[in-house]
Amino acid sequence: MQRAGTNPANEPLKFGEAPERPGPLELEGVALFLDLDGVLAPIVARPEEVRPEAGRTRLMQDLQTALDGRLAVISGRTIADLEGSAAVRAVHLAETLQYRVLDQPNV
Repeated sequence: MQRAGTNPANEPLKFGEAPERPGPLELEGVALFLDLDGVLAPIVARPEEVRPEAGRTRLMQDLQTALDGRLAVISGRTIADLEGSAAVRAVHLAETLQYRVLDQPNV
């Protein structure tokens, strides 16, 4: 594995030189924990203004499949607010003080 900040010859990079782009990420054993506000959805003045978006829904479904269900949405919001907003659908939702598994289609 190549160290960050080195070139393939394992020599230090020169000023302004970019490291090689990493290869594809291996997803075996990887889990993603993504925040809703500011990561999956924009920050808005009122949280209830966050609405479902087809692209976000498709991305979440694709990640859910690729990760065999190892995808969670975390938030400072309550789980009831996350479930009620319909802004995102995921198997695992976590708020600051609570965690709940909603469904286990791939487990």
